[in-house]
Amino acid sequence: MIHSILFATATASLTVSVFILLYHAILVVVAMVPRAKIPAGEFEACGHRFAIIVPAHNEENTIQIALGSCRELEYSEENYELFVVADNCTDRTAAVAEGYGCNVLVRNDTEKRGKGHALRYAFEKVLESDCDAMIVLDADCRIHPNTLKIADYHLRRGDRVLQCNNRVSNVDDSPTTLLLAAANALENDFFYAPKSRLGLFVLLRGTGMVFHREIFERFPWDASSVIEDAQYSYRLAIEGVNTRFVPEVGVVSDFPVNRPQLTVQRERWLGGGIRFALGLSPKMLAAGLKKRRLALVDAALSTWLIMRPFIVAQLCLTFALVLVLQIVDGSFAASLMLAATVAVFAGYAAYALLGLVRLDGGLKHVLLLACLPVALMNYLWLSVRTLLRGSPTEWQRTPRAMDSEN
Repeated sequence: MIHSILFATATASLTVSVFILLYHAILVVVAMVPRAKIPAGEFEACGHRFAIIVPAHNEENTIQIALGSCRELEYSEENYELFVVADNCTDRTAAVAEGYGCNVLVRNDTEKRGKGHALRYAFEKVLESDCDAMIVLDADCRIHPNTLKIADYHLRRGDRVLQCNNRVSNVDDSPTTLLLAAANALENDFFYAPKSRLGLFVLLRGTGMVFHREIFERFPWDASSVIEDAQYSYRLAIEGVNTRFVPEVGVVSDFPVNRPQLTVQRERWLGGGIRFALGLSPKMLAAGLKKRRLALVDAALSTWLIMRPFIVAQLCLTFALVLVLQIVDGSFAASLMLAATVAVFAGYAAYALLGLVRLDGGLKHVLLLACLPVALMNYLWLSVRTLLRGSPTEWQRTPRAMDSEN
């Protein structure tokens, strides 16, 4: 009886592992197919008027990064306007923004704290203007000069929600940033980009998000959780609105370098993600199957697949179950399952290397690789600790490197 249960459990776990690997492998193949380039003449129209919204909480030391890059956009200045939400600020964020000629929206609400509430306040105010679309930019990000031109092109073609590329600017700062940059490259180039081409679910990532105004007129922003971007992504998926991933342009920003930065960010993302996956995934899967909507089924699956610690944990569980089965049973079937599990691990190792290859960092990255196992174990430990402690209930701003310098 126990042997039968062990065999069935190991088989089920291995099946899930193989499915996840095949899912990613198919996306890699799609990503390798060359994309058609946007005709240069399409950039001349500049037909949409954009509102660039920068939510900021005590960002006087960093907001110049975002606002300075916005002033270098290759787009008609008459067709875009800057809005900064000085959200519960106790520093000079508002004054710095005013110095850049921004529309400053001062918000003070100590009960409704966090980026989600700040964005809702901003969207309601900006909808009163004559803008056609809105783009959200974090205060520590730099936007690509052609972003509005590319966004305008896609909006004119009928897309209503865009997620621009999100790149890491400080890849070489530490083994942690190298690890996060490689994972981020996998997400951008081999996950979201091919999923978008297939019409599947694309997650909004907080910065570099573009919305046509009609989206908020139909579906007002109501996301206020610790992962407000993901919350609104799932709502759009349920409503049948696809998000277009835009790989050509986007934003670059510094990723966490040290443990305190990584802890705050991962606890917010992973903890909030698990809560949403548990609550929404079964409902979206059931609705997708009932309505025969592949994008909704994919959204349900993606709630788990975007959490890499979950995939690592699932692989480790599979290996443990199959290894125990091999020790207890020792049959040809058990040996075959063990070989298949090793092959799956090898497949994921090759997949992870794609992210490092994409960074193309040369010798310095090779040197950082020596410290990468420590960074990986630290990352996984933070993930386990988040699972044990539970997800945070209140949004926390990720500490900036400049905070410690002032």
